[in-house]
Amino acid sequence: MVQAKAFIVPEKQASFQSETVELDALQSGEVLVELKATGICQTDLVVQSGKIPVPFPAILGHEDVVDEKLSIALELGATHVINSAKEDLERRVAEITHGQGIDAAIDCSGVISVVNSMVNLVGAGGVAVTVGGPPAGLKASIDVFDMLINCKTYIGCHQGNAYSKTFIPLMIDLYRKGRLPLDKLQKTYKVTDINLAVSDMKAGRVWKPVLLWD
Repeated sequence: MVQAKAFIVPEKQASFQSETVELDALQSGEVLVELKATGICQTDLVVQSGKIPVPFPAILGHEDVVDEKLSIALELGATHVINSAKEDLERRVAEITHGQGIDAAIDCSGVISVVNSMVNLVGAGGVAVTVGGPPAGLKASIDVFDMLINCKTYIGCHQGNAYSKTFIPLMIDLYRKGRLPLDKLQKTYKVTDINLAVSDMKAGRVWKPVLLWD
C-alpha cells in the first residue's frame, strides 16, 4: 500500500478536509507520480455542491461577473467586453455586430441560461460551443426553426477535444514564446489554503486557482 495526502469532501456542500489515504500497491506497467501542483476546476465546485451525483466522501480532482476579469480580457486582446450584470447582453451584441450576430461563441460557465443566450446570439452560419459542464440532467432550450433557417451549429467540447500528446507540447511551446499568458490567468495557493482558493474562485476573484503541494 502507498500512503498519500488527499483533500476530502466528506458530504455535500462541505469544506475540503485533509486526510491521509491508502492507495493500492503499484501494478505492472504503472508508475508513481509525485504531484507538485494541481488546478481547481469549476467542475470540482459543482460536484462539491452536490449538483453532480457522486458518492460522498469524495476526492475531487482533475459565477460571478467581475470587472477585473473583463480588464484582463481586454489586455489579452479582446476588442469588446460586456458585463451582463450591468448591461443588456442581447442589445450590446446587436450593436457590436451590427445586427448580424456572433460567428462563433464559447460558453465556459455551464449555466443553462447562458447557454440559451449564446445559441440565440449566434448569427447565420455561426457555431455555439459548450465547454463548461452544467449539472447532469439539465436541458437547454433551443429554437429548432432558428437553428434550421440560419444554419446554426451547437456542439459540446470536452477537454478541448484535443489529442494530449500533441496539444500539451503545443501549449508549452506557446507559453515559452509568450503567446499563452498563464501567469495572468492563475493564482497559486498553498495546498493547505484549498478552502480559501475555492472561496476566491466562487467569488470570481481568480480565474484559475493552482494548489502547490510543497
